[in-house]
Amino acid sequence: MCEDQEFDTRYQDMIVCPWCGSKWYDDDSYYASAGTTEETCEECGREFSVEANIEVTYTTSRKLCENDEHEYEYDRFHFSTQDYQRGQWINLPEEKWKKVNIFKCKKCHHEDFRREEIKDEEWEQARNDANRRMASHRL
Repeated sequence: MCEDQEFDTRYQDMIVCPWCGSKWYDDDSYYASAGTTEETCEECGREFSVEANIEVTYTTSRKLCENDEHEYEYDRFHFSTQDYQRGQWINLPEEKWKKVNIFKCKKCHHEDFRREEIKDEEWEQARNDANRRMASHRL
């Protein structure tokens, strides 16, 4: 190889001799040494410096509650007026409607859905919600 030729030696996946361009993989000894080390190329016999560049990356994950030790608090509710059957949503008759209270864990945000009968004073709101939902599906 020509001495005037320059080789890409910065931030490579392997060690590249800056004199002749020969490449070899690290045996992890460079990671253990701090700073810059001196090396002699096995191909051309010239000396050069090696500096291991370490890239640090991070991976995070959500901490979930173990053994279902959730700390639930009430979050919201909705009225369940439909059911998913055989690949499609069907409207339920009013006598099968339920109020679904949704509780969320304060620690991991897991949601718990608790169904209950609709109270007499909630029927008007349930019918209004169902009509609003059906109207939005027609658009």
